[in-house]
Amino acid sequence: MEQLCKSTNELCLNAENKRNVDDEFGTIDPGKLTLPLLAPSTIEISLCEYTAMKSLHELLKLLPLPAQSSPLMSAQLTSLSKLTRGDAKTVYRATIILDGDQRIERNAGDSVGLLCKNAKIDVDWLIDRIDFGEIEHADKPFCIHVIPGKSKSAPTWLPEVPVTVRFLLTYCFELHAPVTRRIARVLATCCTRENPLEDMSSDSSGEQSLKLLKLSSREGSALFDKYIREPNFTFMDLLASFPACRVPLVQLLEILPRLQPRSYTPINPPGKGCGPAEPLLIAFTRVDFPPVSRSDTYGLCRYPHRIHGVCTGWLERAWNSKSSNLESVPLLGIYSRKNLNQFHLPDDVMKPVIMLGSGTGIAPFLCFIEEERRRRLDGCLPRRDLWLIFGCRSPLTSLLFPESLAEFLTDNVLSRACFCFSRYEMPGDDPRRPDFPDTLKTLNTLGCIHSKARYVQHCVLSSGRSTKPLEAHEEQLIDWVLNRNATIMVCGEAKSLAPSVRHAWENLLELSLTGGEGATLSGSENPAGEAYIRRMRSERRYLEDVWI
Repeated sequence: MEQLCKSTNELCLNAENKRNVDDEFGTIDPGKLTLPLLAPSTIEISLCEYTAMKSLHELLKLLPLPAQSSPLMSAQLTSLSKLTRGDAKTVYRATIILDGDQRIERNAGDSVGLLCKNAKIDVDWLIDRIDFGEIEHADKPFCIHVIPGKSKSAPTWLPEVPVTVRFLLTYCFELHAPVTRRIARVLATCCTRENPLEDMSSDSSGEQSLKLLKLSSREGSALFDKYIREPNFTFMDLLASFPACRVPLVQLLEILPRLQPRSYTPINPPGKGCGPAEPLLIAFTRVDFPPVSRSDTYGLCRYPHRIHGVCTGWLERAWNSKSSNLESVPLLGIYSRKNLNQFHLPDDVMKPVIMLGSGTGIAPFLCFIEEERRRRLDGCLPRRDLWLIFGCRSPLTSLLFPESLAEFLTDNVLSRACFCFSRYEMPGDDPRRPDFPDTLKTLNTLGCIHSKARYVQHCVLSSGRSTKPLEAHEEQLIDWVLNRNATIMVCGEAKSLAPSVRHAWENLLELSLTGGEGATLSGSENPAGEAYIRRMRSERRYLEDVWI
């Protein structure tokens, strides 16, 4: 534990940055701070009269789960295979088998919720910064009682049975939560211990408390934006920056948000129910965080041990542990989620579907395409037309499931497929063209690999296009939407992909619905295109399944 503390402090010994921070904080008069009020406690903790602990799975089943449509079930991670190559972002395909005779009833496009756990190194690091009071240590059972009527924000979801701090920090709380002014205000009251490592570069506990007060104040809003909000500081970063903080257990349980289950859409369609004979297959991108260095701490400290995302890093560590030690992977907690945005194929198979996504956003579309393939094998008529538009960085390193996509095109299950690559230039007819694998040649021959398009939205409307005439594939998209009442389905990242794709459709529809040959987009507003997309949304013909 001492070594963890030392490695954290080593990243804070940037004297020049510290002087700059001190100078900026010094411009705020400590006698004229407008501070957020400290809310009264909403929970109480006490030692238990009995200390018999429920099993881990029993404790997890007591937690209310978001969008839950089935009981929490136990499952095993039975395989984990890497799908990407080279320097591409790491994407895995995981196989999950439910224990016993448990089943998840679902439809294509439905998702499952996966309970995850925080890394042991994170939990141990935080435990060293807690004032346990009468609870004494992280493994002593205690009980939590929510005080009635105190606040709507009280953590009423916490189990009212004996638990330990280690269980709560491992399975229940988001340790890397974004910092709010409320958190800074609470931590300002917790700077009670001097630096145990005798780091002379750190401020005294009183100086650290004052800096936190300034960060939480109205007068310090510019400092908060610069040092906390813009660099996306987390709760763990803030504790690393202010080592005098020793957080009382009650306050810790009140300020940390819940560790949310992660949602994944299986890539394999359901049968009569997912049980032991039919595994769940999910694809996920490992979330990576760059190494922390002194140069990017801005005079404050970063928590140095955050390497991967909570859930994706945990799944990888669990599998690697099994592979190296030949041990069984710990049980996974999994449940079926309600499909709140009704991301399903339309009931009318005569209406075609245009599917747009990037990266692991292809997951529900693979499920839809495979389900259509099964329909055709069963002799079901009529056949549904499906058009896939998919983007990734490179066809050589980050294209997911190319063999399956090539097979779908060869078998004509996919009517159309367009691919674009953001970090790869297609060589065209250049004789120096690389020797593509046969699957990529099939995608290029039976599908369409756009040489000019970099992102998915460019496959809807070519980048920079603002006038008619439209290109052939743009005319065909318009025909599917306006004349055949196609449903548009978008899956991927919410911040950039979803709005960019929507705007491309609005522009394309604007060009098609207004003016004749040579019509030009008038600017950022596309009233006809926007109105048509709103209409499609109201008719559930424009559907999105996106994540932040």
